Amino acid sequence: MTDPRTFAARAHEGQTYNDEPYTVHLAEVASLVREVADGDSEPFLLVATAWLHDVLEDTEATEAGLRDTFGHAVAAAVSLLSDPEGHNRRERKEKLHRRLRSLHDRLPVERAVLVVKVADRLANVRRAAKDRPDLLRMYRREHEAFRAAAYRRRLCDAWWTELDALMK
Repeated sequence: MTDPRTFAARAHEGQTYNDEPYTVHLAEVASLVREVADGDSEPFLLVATAWLHDVLEDTEATEAGLRDTFGHAVAAAVSLLSDPEGHNRRERKEKLHRRLRSLHDRLPVERAVLVVKVADRLANVRRAAKDRPDLLRMYRREHEAFRAAAYRRRLCDAWWTELDALMK
């Protein structure tokens, strides 16, 4: 089986995140997810989804390709994490938030989606707080709607505490 990290690095080759290789962001998200993966019943699903969470949105990778390479669960989780089509960011996020609100944290694929989404947002906000005040303002404007969609009691509580503090 192909390693998710290697697959993601190849898929995102040449892409950057704040003037660094895109894999830096993916590693930040995966590192956060590893904090909870050890105690989870599906650690591979969580970590693989963390590495691959942007491949459908930002690369030529397909859901069928992910399914063939990593299995149905990982492909489904990455697909659920990907922004739906929309005319602008606001429309895409509204559609994504509707999707997130429908997920249940007791189902492994849906739990992976919720965990990775929060890890991704926390990694993005931490970066924005350091050197991108424009992005931090955007995340602050979106926070209430994001929290209403993605928060689940007793799931990533420490991350939510940090996110809430950064949003003030």
